Amino acid sequence: MNEQQLSRSPAPSVPDKVRQLFRDYPRTCWVAVIVGFAMPLYFPINAYTDRSRAVTLDLPLDHSIPFVGGWIFIYTLVYMSSFFPLLVVKSSQLVHRMAAAFFSSFLLAYVCFLILPVTTVPVVGEAFRPSIASMDDSHFTGWVLCLNFFLDPPNNCFPSLHIAQAFVGAFATLKADKFYGMVGMLAAILISISTMLVKQHYIADVMAGFVLSCITGYVFLWSYTPESDNPLDIRFKRIYGALFAPAWLAAVSTCYVLFQNGYTPWR
Repeated sequence: MNEQQLSRSPAPSVPDKVRQLFRDYPRTCWVAVIVGFAMPLYFPINAYTDRSRAVTLDLPLDHSIPFVGGWIFIYTLVYMSSFFPLLVVKSSQLVHRMAAAFFSSFLLAYVCFLILPVTTVPVVGEAFRPSIASMDDSHFTGWVLCLNFFLDPPNNCFPSLHIAQAFVGAFATLKADKFYGMVGMLAAILISISTMLVKQHYIADVMAGFVLSCITGYVFLWSYTPESDNPLDIRFKRIYGALFAPAWLAAVSTCYVLFQNGYTPWR
């Protein structure tokens, strides 16, 4: 192609540039979309929710499950579990599928939130989740519980987006690495149990979150086949996945420093 022909070549359009960015940097672009758009969209939906018309979905079995505050430390895994697959999944094709499953889970959950708002602390009636005022924040476990209850209002509980994220991440990780996939599945199961033991969700919320993850996982992840026979083309070296543990410990340690310094935004 000569210089004259090059000069006549049309400049790439904005959609073409966006597609190229996603091809070149799928991980970065999808994280930006999900963290910058899908996750923050929860807050205006939460603000829009009229708690006076929110329903409760507690069953007798929900009330038979004891409140065990110590499980809040297992529950905190939910805030990082969505990022665990990024330490394991290397395949660009699988990254795209995983991100589509995450993104779809958010959007479907938001539709449910708007149609059927569910709360664990109704405006009228007995609260299922303990109130912050009833918690003793003078010890670290109580402080973490208060922080979690403060940051995560008891609205829009059905389906549990926490559970959906944890299992979608586990399904995607399982496609890249069976060992870490099973670790992710175990973590998702423990997170599910923790949501009920700290009274963050009803059993119905947890089951619906799992069903949501199965739907999006089936649509976007089930048909994935590795594009290479070399496992290291599909996943990173396993040492990267092990970085999750120190990252979680660093997050908990940061909370402990805040606790020692008297940080109590709920007061």
